[in-house]
Amino acid sequence: MKSFDVIVAGVGSMGAATCDQLARRGVSVLGLERFQIGHSKGSHLGQSRLIRKAYFEHPDYVPLLQRAYELWDELEADTGTKLYHPTCLLYHGRPDQELIAGSLLSASIYNIPFQEISRKEQLHLFPAFTLPEDYLTYIEPDAGFLRPEKSIQVMADRAKFHGADLHIDEWMTDFVRSGDGWSVHTNRNVYSCQKLIITAGAWSTQFLHQLHVPLKVTRQVLGWLDKTSGPDCSLQNLPCWILADDHYGGAFYGFPELPEGDFGSPGGLKIAHHYPGFEIRPEEKDQKLTVEEKEALDYGKDKYLGAIGGSWATFQHCMYTMSPDEHFIIDQVPFSENVWFAAGFSGHGFKFSPVIGEIMADLALTGTTSLPVQFLSAARFS
Repeated sequence: MKSFDVIVAGVGSMGAATCDQLARRGVSVLGLERFQIGHSKGSHLGQSRLIRKAYFEHPDYVPLLQRAYELWDELEADTGTKLYHPTCLLYHGRPDQELIAGSLLSASIYNIPFQEISRKEQLHLFPAFTLPEDYLTYIEPDAGFLRPEKSIQVMADRAKFHGADLHIDEWMTDFVRSGDGWSVHTNRNVYSCQKLIITAGAWSTQFLHQLHVPLKVTRQVLGWLDKTSGPDCSLQNLPCWILADDHYGGAFYGFPELPEGDFGSPGGLKIAHHYPGFEIRPEEKDQKLTVEEKEALDYGKDKYLGAIGGSWATFQHCMYTMSPDEHFIIDQVPFSENVWFAAGFSGHGFKFSPVIGEIMADLALTGTTSLPVQFLSAARFS
């Protein structure tokens, strides 16, 4: 039976970052990935993910974001790969909506640049948007988007360069106590380790029954618009954007047109809805687009991007793993010494992946971390 210091179950965004951190600290680590590295079966597909600091979800995330920005910079410098595109980010909404109120709060506490721009400026600079009269527009200069599939591959490659053993098409089926460590059973083999980390995304729930905290997996639609008319929405002219909505709830968000030659397929103008979709099992993710899912994106496109003409070129689905309060859960698996997990990222976790990797490596090796994650403990559900 082959033995490792740490086994990481799931090498998606959080797992790749964790393997990277552990390997660079000289730890023998095995990463188990159910599919391929950077696959399209989980929560991290879709070419682009927002990254921002004026965090409306809660100000306590901001110190973690500040560290994540540092780690993204380090990853780019170390690998010579551009992963972060600082396009700026537009926020549209009313002051009473969570998107605007929460962003203003985080910006004020942590002195994050976050400026209101007038309706006249918005129409002149960013004429693609057709906003309700009572909506304000803010801009966060130090924000933009990350490339998720590319980022995962780069983190995994760096982990392997530093000695990590990553197995694709192999996944954990069970873990059982063995002496002072653990035996990890997979669909292919049995391994032993001293420490185990579970970062299995939508598949985490089968290993976390002891938590007694329901984690709900939902399907989320991403749409790419084949733009035929309207203002210039190229990468050089349109920032990323997020827009509060009362009718469907949550927020619509999107990205500038990304050329397929530089960013891969699909090309075009990406639009999505940040709000929990319908509950599924992970293997149901790629079922046919429903009428209700398309109606929501049609509504967002027609109401808020009315200056743009075009039709949908393609759709993709990813998954959210929702915690009850929509905040992350990072903790030790109950009654399982030296087994740690990170789950419930609720559709806003990808930007944090390098700092989550740092946190998980800290917890596995020392049982604690200097990073401020106490507010993400499962104890809040007790």
